[in-house]
Amino acid sequence: MKKYMCAGLLALLVAPIHAMEKEEEEVTTIQTGPVTSYALSSETLATSKKAAKIVALWNTKSKKKVKEIKPSETVGNATQVALTSNSEKLAVAYDQGFLVLFDVETGKEIRKIAMQQQDCNKYLSFNTDGTSVLTSWAQYDTQTGKIETTFSNENPLVSISPDGKWGGAIESYNYKPICTYEIYNLNTYEKFTFEGQNNIHGLPFTLTNQGWANVSQQYDPAYQAQLYEYEAKQTVIQRFTAPNMSIDALTRDPQNKCIAGLIKKNKKIMIWDIKSGNPTQTIESEDPLMIKFCGDGAQLAIASANSIEVVDLK
Repeated sequence: MKKYMCAGLLALLVAPIHAMEKEEEEVTTIQTGPVTSYALSSETLATSKKAAKIVALWNTKSKKKVKEIKPSETVGNATQVALTSNSEKLAVAYDQGFLVLFDVETGKEIRKIAMQQQDCNKYLSFNTDGTSVLTSWAQYDTQTGKIETTFSNENPLVSISPDGKWGGAIESYNYKPICTYEIYNLNTYEKFTFEGQNNIHGLPFTLTNQGWANVSQQYDPAYQAQLYEYEAKQTVIQRFTAPNMSIDALTRDPQNKCIAGLIKKNKKIMIWDIKSGNPTQTIESEDPLMIKFCGDGAQLAIASANSIEVVDLK
């Protein structure tokens, strides 16, 4: 009798704890329709669609579209979007080779910039304080529109470390099992190359301040993602495990604290601490296709076929 009473009491004590843990992971679902690019900052979500020049701005609290942003001149269709961490500025890259900056509150165009390279722009982000915007080929001053730095990479950068010191590109990023990862020191322009496994379903490659991470052995049950030191080709400084699961894409948070892995087959997103390599959170999602961190790293935006889930991270 005492045994059953103890078990019942324990269940009552444990249940509220689990309930509290579940409440901490707040999920907001916004019905955006299909998107090709998106960015999240604070309560603002920016999305672009295929073959469209209009960028939609959404309020993540009300889940409603609050504004549509459209360039004043013909610049082509939007391919990439980025928001400053304070949600004051929006940057949009267009397929005719232009980068346009907008004021988020008014929706008005601030500046139009002719980009260094007119095509193959696969990366767009602001720096920490919003004074510069980085593309696959160059860094621009947001006040003047002038080029601050030109990256001497042979292929478009797909990832830049949070401190802006390192850039990463992929050669033969198509339907091939093996690809070449190119790591550039953006200060000295020194280039390091590595061969690794290509993944046609996502980008299993991201850059942190400490090193570059990729999915080198997708089906090895021991580990799936490794963090390599930049200047030492074979030096693994951290591993991120997802036992018996195949990681389709990797991304790091802007604060350089954690890495997220997209696992489509298992309908999960795993998050690991960069320093320890320990998993900190596992998020379940019905149909995850893309993942991106919010500017302050406090939220994760998960894109599916017709909606985006905004998850508050623990």
